[in-house]
Amino acid sequence: MTRSSRGPAAALTGLSLLAATITTSTITAFTAKTAAATPAAAESGRDVRLPGTGVTLHERSGDRAWVSAFSVDRKNGSYARSGNRFIRKPGYWEFTVAPKGHRALGVPTNYVKGHDSVDIVNLASGKKVSITTVKAPFIAEYGLWSRDGRAVLLTVKKKVKKKWVPTGFVTVDVEAGRAHGVDLADLDKDTVFQWAPDGSVVADKGDDVVFYDTDGNQTSTFGGVGWTVGGEDVFSPSGKRLATWCPEKVSADICLWDAGSGDKVRQIYFAAEQVWGWWDDTHLIAVRKKGGGFQSVLIDLKGKVTRVLADISATAWKKDRVYLSYTHR
Repeated sequence: MTRSSRGPAAALTGLSLLAATITTSTITAFTAKTAAATPAAAESGRDVRLPGTGVTLHERSGDRAWVSAFSVDRKNGSYARSGNRFIRKPGYWEFTVAPKGHRALGVPTNYVKGHDSVDIVNLASGKKVSITTVKAPFIAEYGLWSRDGRAVLLTVKKKVKKKWVPTGFVTVDVEAGRAHGVDLADLDKDTVFQWAPDGSVVADKGDDVVFYDTDGNQTSTFGGVGWTVGGEDVFSPSGKRLATWCPEKVSADICLWDAGSGDKVRQIYFAAEQVWGWWDDTHLIAVRKKGGGFQSVLIDLKGKVTRVLADISATAWKKDRVYLSYTHR
Protein backbone atom coordinates (compact mmCIF):
# COMPACT_ATOMS: atom_id res chain seq x y z
CA MET A 1 0.00 0.00 0.00
CA THR A 2 1.40 3.41 -0.92
CA ARG A 3 1.19 6.56 1.09
CA SER A 4 -0.41 8.41 -1.82
CA SER A 5 -3.28 5.90 -1.86
CA ARG A 6 -3.87 6.59 1.82
CA GLY A 7 -3.80 10.36 1.54
CA PRO A 8 -2.05 12.48 4.19
CA ALA A 9 -1.40 10.27 7.30
CA ALA A 10 0.46 8.39 10.31
CA ALA A 11 0.76 6.56 13.98
CA LEU A 12 2.49 4.13 16.34
CA THR A 13 3.15 0.53 17.41
CA GLY A 14 5.98 -1.84 16.69
CA LEU A 15 8.89 0.60 16.99
CA SER A 16 12.07 -1.14 15.88
CA LEU A 17 15.04 -0.67 13.57
CA LEU A 18 14.51 -1.71 10.00
CA ALA A 19 17.08 -1.54 7.22
CA ALA A 20 15.54 -0.60 3.91
CA THR A 21 17.13 0.11 0.57
CA ILE A 22 15.32 2.50 -1.68
CA THR A 23 16.81 3.15 -5.09
CA THR A 24 16.76 6.79 -5.99
CA SER A 25 17.28 8.33 -9.38
CA THR A 26 18.02 11.89 -10.18
CA ILE A 27 16.52 14.28 -12.63
CA THR A 28 18.88 17.01 -13.70
CA ALA A 29 17.36 20.34 -12.81
CA PHE A 30 17.96 23.91 -13.79
CA THR A 31 21.40 25.15 -12.71
CA ALA A 32 21.77 28.84 -11.93
CA LYS A 33 25.03 30.73 -12.19
CA THR A 34 26.70 31.24 -8.85
CA ALA A 35 27.99 34.76 -8.37
CA ALA A 36 31.35 35.05 -6.63
CA ALA A 37 31.24 36.81 -3.29
CA THR A 38 33.81 37.92 -0.76
CA PRO A 39 33.25 39.20 2.78
CA ALA A 40 34.08 42.69 1.63
CA ALA A 41 31.81 42.59 -1.41
CA ALA A 42 28.19 43.66 -1.51
CA GLU A 43 25.62 40.89 -1.43
CA SER A 44 25.19 39.36 -4.86
CA GLY A 45 21.85 38.18 -6.11
CA ARG A 46 20.68 35.32 -8.30
CA ASP A 47 17.43 33.86 -9.55
CA VAL A 48 16.91 30.10 -9.32
CA ARG A 49 14.02 28.41 -11.12
CA LEU A 50 12.59 25.32 -9.48
CA PRO A 51 12.24 22.37 -11.90
CA GLY A 52 8.78 21.22 -12.80
CA THR A 53 7.09 24.24 -11.22
CA GLY A 54 6.25 27.85 -11.93
CA VAL A 55 8.46 29.08 -9.08
CA THR A 56 11.50 31.38 -9.23
CA LEU A 57 13.60 32.05 -6.12
CA HIS A 58 15.28 35.42 -5.62
CA GLU A 59 18.34 34.79 -3.48
CA ARG A 60 21.22 36.79 -2.05
CA SER A 61 24.65 35.54 -1.04
CA GLY A 62 24.28 36.63 2.60
CA ASP A 63 20.83 35.12 3.21
CA ARG A 64 20.22 33.68 6.68
CA ALA A 65 18.04 30.93 5.21
CA TRP A 66 17.51 29.32 1.83
CA VAL A 67 15.14 26.91 0.17
CA SER A 68 16.83 23.56 0.78
CA ALA A 69 13.94 21.41 -0.48
CA PHE A 70 10.46 21.71 -1.89
CA SER A 71 7.45 19.51 -2.50
CA VAL A 72 4.68 19.46 -5.08
CA ASP A 73 1.61 17.71 -3.71
CA ARG A 74 -0.36 17.16 -6.91
CA LYS A 75 2.60 15.41 -8.57
CA ASN A 76 3.71 13.71 -5.35
CA GLY A 77 7.20 15.09 -5.88
CA SER A 78 9.94 15.89 -3.38
CA TYR A 79 13.11 17.74 -4.41
CA ALA A 80 16.33 18.43 -2.51
CA ARG A 81 18.92 21.08 -3.19
CA SER A 82 22.40 20.37 -4.48
CA GLY A 83 24.25 23.66 -4.94
CA ASN A 84 22.00 25.76 -7.15
CA ARG A 85 20.02 22.91 -8.61
CA PHE A 86 17.24 20.74 -7.25
CA ILE A 87 17.16 16.98 -7.65
CA ARG A 88 13.99 14.93 -7.52
CA LYS A 89 13.81 12.31 -4.78
CA PRO A 90 11.50 9.58 -6.12
CA GLY A 91 10.07 7.22 -3.56
CA TYR A 92 9.76 9.90 -0.88
CA TRP A 93 6.59 11.55 0.35
CA GLU A 94 8.66 14.15 2.20
CA PHE A 95 12.31 15.19 2.08
CA THR A 96 13.49 17.76 4.64
CA VAL A 97 17.00 19.08 5.22
CA ALA A 98 18.35 19.44 8.77
CA PRO A 99 19.65 22.76 10.16
CA LYS A 100 23.12 23.56 8.73
CA GLY A 101 22.33 21.25 5.81
CA HIS A 102 24.51 18.22 6.61
CA ARG A 103 21.78 15.58 6.45
CA ALA A 104 18.17 15.12 5.51
CA LEU A 105 15.01 13.26 6.50
CA GLY A 106 13.19 11.24 3.87
CA VAL A 107 9.72 9.81 4.53
CA PRO A 108 9.22 6.92 2.06
CA THR A 109 6.04 6.69 0.00
CA ASN A 110 5.50 3.00 0.81
CA TYR A 111 5.40 0.81 3.86
CA VAL A 112 8.41 -1.48 4.24
CA LYS A 113 7.46 -4.94 5.58
CA GLY A 114 4.26 -3.55 7.09
CA HIS A 115 5.89 -0.57 8.78
CA ASP A 116 6.25 3.12 8.10
CA SER A 117 9.78 4.45 8.42
CA VAL A 118 12.13 7.35 7.86
CA ASP A 119 15.48 7.49 6.08
CA ILE A 120 18.25 9.63 7.56
CA VAL A 121 20.42 10.62 4.60
CA ASN A 122 23.99 11.93 4.78
CA LEU A 123 23.96 14.57 2.05
CA ALA A 124 27.72 14.46 1.53
CA SER A 125 28.14 10.70 1.13
CA GLY A 126 24.62 9.71 0.11
CA LYS A 127 24.57 6.98 2.75
CA LYS A 128 21.33 6.47 4.65
CA VAL A 129 19.94 4.67 7.67
CA SER A 130 16.32 3.52 7.76
CA ILE A 131 14.46 3.71 11.08
CA THR A 132 11.04 2.17 11.65
CA THR A 133 8.50 4.59 13.10
CA VAL A 134 5.05 2.94 13.19
CA LYS A 135 3.23 -0.21 12.14
CA ALA A 136 0.48 -0.31 9.51
CA PRO A 137 -2.26 0.90 9.38
CA PHE A 138 -0.67 3.93 11.08
CA ILE A 139 1.63 6.37 9.33
CA ALA A 140 4.04 9.05 10.60
CA GLU A 141 4.43 12.25 8.59
CA TYR A 142 5.13 16.00 8.70
CA GLY A 143 8.73 15.40 9.80
CA LEU A 144 10.41 18.31 11.58
CA TRP A 145 14.04 18.57 12.71
CA SER A 146 15.03 19.68 16.19
CA ARG A 147 17.17 22.79 16.29
CA ASP A 148 20.36 20.85 17.02
CA GLY A 149 19.68 18.41 14.17
CA ARG A 150 19.86 15.39 16.47
CA ALA A 151 16.17 14.42 16.51
CA VAL A 152 13.08 14.35 14.31
CA LEU A 153 9.42 14.75 15.28
CA LEU A 154 6.55 13.29 13.26
CA THR A 155 2.77 13.34 13.64
CA VAL A 156 1.06 9.94 13.79
CA LYS A 157 -2.29 9.29 12.11
CA LYS A 158 -4.78 6.51 11.45
CA LYS A 159 -7.61 6.33 8.97
CA VAL A 160 -11.07 6.41 10.56
CA LYS A 161 -14.12 6.37 8.28
CA LYS A 162 -12.20 7.70 5.25
CA LYS A 163 -10.53 10.46 7.25
CA TRP A 164 -7.02 10.52 8.63
CA VAL A 165 -6.99 11.54 12.28
CA PRO A 166 -3.97 12.21 14.54
CA THR A 167 -3.36 9.74 17.34
CA GLY A 168 -0.04 10.92 18.76
CA PHE A 169 3.54 11.58 17.76
CA VAL A 170 6.89 9.88 17.22
CA THR A 171 10.32 11.25 18.08
CA VAL A 172 13.37 9.79 16.33
CA ASP A 173 16.79 9.88 17.99
CA VAL A 174 18.96 10.20 14.90
CA GLU A 175 22.25 9.40 16.64
CA ALA A 176 20.90 6.27 18.38
CA GLY A 177 18.83 5.19 15.38
CA ARG A 178 15.62 4.53 17.28
CA ALA A 179 12.08 5.89 17.50
CA HIS A 180 9.80 6.51 20.46
CA GLY A 181 6.03 6.65 20.01
CA VAL A 182 3.39 8.34 22.16
CA ASP A 183 -0.39 7.78 22.02
CA LEU A 184 -2.59 10.75 22.99
CA ALA A 185 -6.36 11.10 23.29
CA ASP A 186 -8.74 13.92 22.32
CA LEU A 187 -6.51 15.56 19.72
CA ASP A 188 -7.80 18.19 17.32
CA LYS A 189 -8.51 16.66 13.91
CA ASP A 190 -5.93 18.95 12.27
CA THR A 191 -3.21 18.56 14.89
CA VAL A 192 0.39 18.67 13.68
CA PHE A 193 3.04 18.29 16.38
CA GLN A 194 5.94 20.73 16.39
CA TRP A 195 9.13 21.27 18.36
CA ALA A 196 9.52 23.91 21.05
CA PRO A 197 13.02 25.46 21.37
CA ASP A 198 13.80 23.50 24.57
CA GLY A 199 13.14 20.13 22.90
CA SER A 200 9.59 19.71 24.19
CA VAL A 201 6.62 19.26 21.85
CA VAL A 202 3.68 21.56 21.10
CA ALA A 203 0.32 21.01 19.42
CA ASP A 204 -2.81 23.04 18.72
CA LYS A 205 -6.08 22.24 20.43
CA GLY A 206 -8.82 24.66 19.57
CA ASP A 207 -7.38 28.10 20.25
CA ASP A 208 -4.91 26.69 22.77
CA VAL A 209 -1.29 25.62 22.28
CA VAL A 210 -0.48 22.64 24.48
CA PHE A 211 3.07 21.71 25.57
CA TYR A 212 4.16 18.08 26.13
CA ASP A 213 7.37 16.41 27.14
CA THR A 214 8.65 13.72 24.75
CA ASP A 215 6.85 11.03 26.77
CA GLY A 216 3.51 12.73 26.10
CA ASN A 217 2.98 14.29 29.53
CA GLN A 218 1.23 17.65 29.29
CA THR A 219 3.41 20.29 30.94
CA SER A 220 1.66 23.60 30.21
CA THR A 221 -0.92 25.35 28.02
CA PHE A 222 -1.14 28.75 26.38
CA GLY A 223 -4.88 29.42 26.35
CA GLY A 224 -6.67 31.42 23.66
CA VAL A 225 -3.62 32.19 21.53
CA GLY A 226 -4.92 30.86 18.20
CA TRP A 227 -3.56 28.30 15.78
CA THR A 228 0.19 28.08 15.19
CA VAL A 229 1.51 29.20 11.81
CA GLY A 230 3.20 26.76 9.42
CA GLY A 231 6.80 26.32 8.32
CA GLU A 232 9.77 24.51 9.79
CA ASP A 233 9.62 26.31 13.17
CA VAL A 234 6.80 28.34 14.72
CA PHE A 235 9.20 29.82 17.32
CA SER A 236 11.58 32.67 16.51
CA PRO A 237 15.30 31.83 16.13
CA SER A 238 16.02 33.23 19.61
CA GLY A 239 13.21 31.08 21.03
CA LYS A 240 11.55 34.11 22.61
CA ARG A 241 8.44 34.38 20.43
CA LEU A 242 5.69 32.04 19.24
CA ALA A 243 3.77 32.95 16.06
CA THR A 244 0.09 32.06 15.60
CA TRP A 245 -2.89 33.02 13.52
CA CYS A 246 -4.73 35.35 15.83
CA PRO A 247 -7.86 33.98 17.53
CA GLU A 248 -11.18 35.30 16.24
CA LYS A 249 -11.55 37.79 19.08
CA VAL A 250 -8.43 39.62 17.83
CA SER A 251 -8.83 41.80 14.73
CA ALA A 252 -5.23 41.32 13.51
CA ASP A 253 -4.03 38.43 11.34
CA ILE A 254 -0.83 37.17 12.99
CA CYS A 255 -0.14 37.25 16.73
CA LEU A 256 3.21 36.92 18.51
CA TRP A 257 3.38 35.56 22.05
CA ASP A 258 6.07 35.46 24.69
CA ALA A 259 7.35 31.88 24.59
CA GLY A 260 7.89 31.83 28.35
CA SER A 261 4.73 33.41 29.72
CA GLY A 262 2.26 33.10 26.85
CA ASP A 263 1.56 36.85 26.98
CA LYS A 264 0.80 38.60 23.70
CA VAL A 265 3.65 40.89 22.64
CA ARG A 266 2.57 42.00 19.17
CA GLN A 267 -0.13 41.66 16.55
CA ILE A 268 0.45 41.99 12.81
CA TYR A 269 -2.00 43.02 10.13
CA PHE A 270 -1.08 41.12 6.96
CA ALA A 271 -3.42 39.06 4.79
CA ALA A 272 -1.16 36.04 4.25
CA GLU A 273 -2.19 32.91 2.36
CA GLN A 274 0.25 30.98 4.55
CA VAL A 275 3.14 31.68 6.90
CA TRP A 276 6.25 29.52 6.45
CA GLY A 277 7.95 30.27 9.74
CA TRP A 278 10.62 32.75 10.77
CA TRP A 279 13.52 34.26 8.81
CA ASP A 280 15.09 35.97 11.81
CA ASP A 281 13.75 37.46 15.04
CA THR A 282 12.26 40.46 13.24
CA HIS A 283 10.92 38.89 10.04
CA LEU A 284 8.45 36.16 9.07
CA ILE A 285 8.20 34.29 5.76
CA ALA A 286 4.69 34.74 4.36
CA VAL A 287 2.90 33.93 1.11
CA ARG A 288 0.72 36.64 -0.41
CA LYS A 289 -1.43 36.93 -3.51
CA LYS A 290 0.15 39.27 -6.05
CA GLY A 291 -1.45 40.07 -9.38
CA GLY A 292 -2.35 36.82 -11.11
CA GLY A 293 0.03 34.78 -8.99
CA PHE A 294 1.60 34.59 -5.54
CA GLN A 295 4.82 35.52 -3.79
CA SER A 296 6.85 34.31 -0.85
CA VAL A 297 7.89 37.48 0.98
CA LEU A 298 9.60 38.71 4.10
CA ILE A 299 7.41 40.79 6.39
CA ASP A 300 8.61 42.75 9.38
CA LEU A 301 6.80 42.84 12.69
CA LYS A 302 4.66 45.74 11.49
CA GLY A 303 3.38 43.76 8.53
CA LYS A 304 5.49 45.59 5.95
CA VAL A 305 6.93 43.62 3.04
CA THR A 306 10.69 44.13 3.03
CA ARG A 307 11.66 41.71 0.26
CA VAL A 308 10.29 39.25 -2.29
CA LEU A 309 11.84 35.79 -1.80
CA ALA A 310 10.07 33.93 -4.61
CA ASP A 311 7.52 34.37 -7.37
CA ILE A 312 4.97 31.54 -7.49
CA SER A 313 2.59 30.96 -10.37
CA ALA A 314 -1.12 30.47 -9.75
CA THR A 315 -0.85 26.89 -11.05
CA ALA A 316 2.05 26.07 -8.73
CA TRP A 317 0.13 27.42 -5.75
CA LYS A 318 -3.45 26.33 -6.40
CA LYS A 319 -3.03 23.05 -8.30
CA ASP A 320 0.44 21.78 -7.43
CA ARG A 321 0.26 23.09 -3.85
CA VAL A 322 3.96 23.80 -3.81
CA TYR A 323 5.67 24.08 -0.42
CA LEU A 324 9.10 25.66 0.00
CA SER A 325 11.18 24.35 2.90
CA TYR A 326 13.49 27.05 4.30
CA THR A 327 16.56 25.92 6.24
CA HIS A 328 18.71 28.24 8.37
CA ARG A 329 22.39 28.16 7.50
